[in-house]
Amino acid sequence: MDAIKFKAQRGENKPKYIYNGGLVNGYVCFATSVGIGEPEQVWDGLDGVDTVYKNYKTVMSPFFNGATCKSTPDEIKKIFGNPVDIQKVLGTEYEQYLVKVGKNAGGLVVTKIEEEKPVQKEPEVPEITNFYNGIFGLRISQRLPKAMWNLVKPYAEYHDGGDADMENADDMGYFNVKKYEIVGWYYSREAVDALIKAGYKCSYHGEPITVDFQTTANIVAEKRKAKQAKRAEREAYLKGVKKLLYEVWHDDEYMTEEQVFEVMATLRMEITCPEIDIEGHDIYGGGLYLSQDDNYLYFVKNNGMDGDDWSINNYSTGGAGAIVTRVPKSEKTEQLLNEIKKLNDEKD
Repeated sequence: MDAIKFKAQRGENKPKYIYNGGLVNGYVCFATSVGIGEPEQVWDGLDGVDTVYKNYKTVMSPFFNGATCKSTPDEIKKIFGNPVDIQKVLGTEYEQYLVKVGKNAGGLVVTKIEEEKPVQKEPEVPEITNFYNGIFGLRISQRLPKAMWNLVKPYAEYHDGGDADMENADDMGYFNVKKYEIVGWYYSREAVDALIKAGYKCSYHGEPITVDFQTTANIVAEKRKAKQAKRAEREAYLKGVKKLLYEVWHDDEYMTEEQVFEVMATLRMEITCPEIDIEGHDIYGGGLYLSQDDNYLYFVKNNGMDGDDWSINNYSTGGAGAIVTRVPKSEKTEQLLNEIKKLNDEKD
């Protein structure tokens, strides 16, 4: 007998579910195994013994409606045994208390849960199908509906990320790639042409293809080139500010603990700028921040990491300590502070 799933609920109470259920003469039952013959005591390998039988049989045990049955579960087990076999109940006065599918006395409702196979929903036609470069050709980021897939399938090739694919990737200059980066479908440019010819909108790296693929590819290449140039310009600028920082810092003067105590008692503003690695003190005993007054720019370098020479610390931080040095204010220090302000203002 194939197992049936049931849901049983009385009124607004929390529902209960029966997963190994069955029907006997229309009554809801659940299957349970009962040993046959003399039991054996077998050590369970942990801390005791288990009772086992050489043979077992399946007993269909019924449910009794507590709203109508006047006997308790223990009383019923004394009459019919444990577990209760429905075959012993049928034809007795207790049959009237058995539960059926549907409405039962006392507001108990039992419904059969049908096995529903998940229906795979056909993906919607994307407003625009985006192609991007992969190792072995063009790739698509969306799942295409069948009509579109049939158009691009002749121009598609599947790569499983096996040894041959990994070797080919190495030969093409893609070193240390992972299998998951390779696995999937790859397309030739003809796939793009097939979709456009059929009236579908396509893009390449997010750039709509309005004329033809090559024109769009040129636009993407120019934008990428401009972006790389902008990034290189930014990196060069930050490198210049860092160079200025270290030029100023190079001329710093070590301060005595007394000088530091006197100055730091009045200085509370910490100047940081993560863009040029002035990120403030961290919990590991490293990091740097700047401070200033009318006459000096101060460098407060945390010096509490393992391996640091703590004996040269001149400022108490609550940890191992820090080193405070200073340089007199000058055109260079003002230039550095202005650059830091400009970088910090970019984030606001």
